[in-house]
Amino acid sequence: MIALCHLRRSNVNYDIGAQPGYDQPMVRGAPRVDRRELTRRALVEAAMKRFADAGVTGTSVADIAGDVGVTERTFYRHFANKEEVLFVDYDDRIDWFRRALEVRPRSEPITQSVRYAVEAFPMDHRLVTEAARLRTCELTEHQMATHMQRVQAALGTEIEQHLRSRSKDANDLDVSVSAGMVAAAVFAALTAWGRRGDGDLGELGPMVQRALAAAEAGVNLLIGPSP
Repeated sequence: MIALCHLRRSNVNYDIGAQPGYDQPMVRGAPRVDRRELTRRALVEAAMKRFADAGVTGTSVADIAGDVGVTERTFYRHFANKEEVLFVDYDDRIDWFRRALEVRPRSEPITQSVRYAVEAFPMDHRLVTEAARLRTCELTEHQMATHMQRVQAALGTEIEQHLRSRSKDANDLDVSVSAGMVAAAVFAALTAWGRRGDGDLGELGPMVQRALAAAEAGVNLLIGPSP
């Protein structure tokens, strides 16, 4: 892990729009990319290049904004701080996850719907791998926990709303607990994968699947299996 944290990848092009199919909607209702989103992507790319070269501590918001040709105020319209950029791979998934979940069959188990929705996101593998490395190497446990809790809560909210739409007769508490368990399982897998430090995305899918399989028993106990 120490050796991995000393790696610098300033020569990598973090073009998060360059992945094949990234701008081609994979689920119904995917929005077109507007100017605001293009600016946000440019800020992410600039930040990741800076972080890879100088580290998070050695990079200022002014550096990132200057590389894109915008003001610091513009940066703060998109991100609360520079550390938040390292969680963009999670944040970007929430809207996509919602749309992907909406089109899943109501008859399939919620854990399966969630797995397919997670896997539907067209990731830039370089961005995801480098963001995970930088989070592990350069953020404190407190910084990690603060951001992860926020994104996990957002994921849990989406799962809960989906469950309520398909389990209208289920107990309110049972639905909330079930959604929390499934969201926690997904993030347990993501956290465990990030701590591995090898950046092997081929391992992420099986880890998420294993975590969701563990959560499925609890969901079935609370709200029953899908019809």
